Amino acid sequence: MSTTNLVQQVEQVCVDVARAGQDITFATVAARTGLSRSTLYRHPELRV
Repeated sequence: MSTTNLVQQVEQVCVDVARAGQDITFATVAARTGLSRSTLYRHPELRV
C-alpha cells in the first residue's frame, strides 16, 4: 500500500471517529485501519 493510500485511510478513520464523538488515539486508528501502532508512529505524515 502506498503512503498516499495510508494517509487517506488514516484521515478517513479520524473523520469517522471524530464524528462519532470519540477520542482519536493511535490505538483507535490502528484498530480501525488494521495497521499496527508502530506503523503509525514510523510514518510522520500519518501523525498530523
